[in-house]
Amino acid sequence: MKKRVVCRSAEERRQLGQQMVQDDQRFREVLHGPVSALAARFPDIGEEHVSVLLDIRGDVSRDVRGAVLDSLERSAAPLPAGYRPIFTGIPVAPSAMAFCLPAAKCGTA
Repeated sequence: MKKRVVCRSAEERRQLGQQMVQDDQRFREVLHGPVSALAARFPDIGEEHVSVLLDIRGDVSRDVRGAVLDSLERSAAPLPAGYRPIFTGIPVAPSAMAFCLPAAKCGTA
């Protein structure tokens, strides 16, 4: 969401800054739960797949995207015995929105 906000005083800027920080923290929590659940249910899901889902969502900041992808990477677990991979067989085209990704997550050489 893009919205122009004009602050007329230092107090308004401070309040707006606090609100933005709180919104960012809530957004990270809201995204972390579903991504963790998705990764737990489908352990073969990759960063590329999650990144495309975040692109489709369209309202994810660069910082939140990085935090979600880092969380996915940290929680990666080996595939359980007998697990039939689902996402491994789904190719992901390079994102048209690659400018949104942190440089370390672009996967470009």
